[in-house]
Amino acid sequence: MNVKEYIESGILELYVMGALPAEEALEVARLSNQYPDLQAEIQAIEAALIRYAELECKNPDDRALDGALAELGLQSKAATIGKVVGMRKASFPWAVAASLALLVSLVGNGLLFNQLNTAKKEVNRLEALENTLNQDVLAQQTSFKQLENQLKTIENPDNLLVKLPGTAGSPNALATVYWNQETHEIALLMREVPQVPTAHQLQLWAIIDGVPVDAGVFDPVNGLHTLKNITGTVTTFAVTIEPMGGSVNPTLDQMIVAGNVVG
Repeated sequence: MNVKEYIESGILELYVMGALPAEEALEVARLSNQYPDLQAEIQAIEAALIRYAELECKNPDDRALDGALAELGLQSKAATIGKVVGMRKASFPWAVAASLALLVSLVGNGLLFNQLNTAKKEVNRLEALENTLNQDVLAQQTSFKQLENQLKTIENPDNLLVKLPGTAGSPNALATVYWNQETHEIALLMREVPQVPTAHQLQLWAIIDGVPVDAGVFDPVNGLHTLKNITGTVTTFAVTIEPMGGSVNPTLDQMIVAGNVVG
C-alpha cells in the first residue's frame, strides 16, 4: 500500500468527518492501526479542523445549533462532537460544534477537501509565523537588555575609566576599562581590534604591585566585554593576544593596548 497516495486521496478527511460508508470507515480504522503515518494524519486533520472551527465560529444559542444539527440529520450535539474529536470532550463548546456541522454540510457540494486543506495549511502557517515572531521578539528583548546593561556600565558614575591606547605594534587599537572599585567589577570596551591569529583570544591584565594579574579572556571583537573582578591597587591595565583560553603570564610582544590608572 502506498501510504502517501492514500493520505492525499482525501479519504481520511471524509473519515474524520464521519462521511464514509460504514464499511469504508472500518477499513480506514483497520489501516490506521496498521500504519502509524495514517493515524498521525488523522490526528492532524482532527486538530486542524478543531482549530479552524475555533477561529471561524461564533457563539449561537442552543436552539440555533439544534436546528443546524437536525437539518443535517445528525443525532445529537455530543455524538457529532465526539465523532470529530475522537470523543475527547463531550462538553466541547457549542459554537465550535456548530462550525463543525457547517463543515460537514460542505461535503455535498464538493468544498470539504478545499476547506480542510486550507484550514490545515493556514493553521501550520499561523503556528510557524507565531514561532518566528516569538523568536524575533525574544532576540530583540535580549539585545535590548544587553544594550541597556552596557549603557548602565558606561554611564555609571561609580566606575573609574581607564583609557588604553594602542601600542607601537597596534597603533589603531583602542580600549576603555570601566572599573568599579566598590564592587570590583570590570568591563572593557574594545575598539578597532587588530587581526588576531586563529585559535587565539585577547586577555586583559591588571598590573598590581608590579605583577600582572589575569583579568579574563575575551573574543577579538569590538564591543563591551564583562571580565573578572579585580581587587587591589592597580597601576596599569593591558591587553595581549594569547592562545585560546589565555596564558599564565602575558606575552609582552603581543600587547595591543595599555594604559595607566589615574586617580
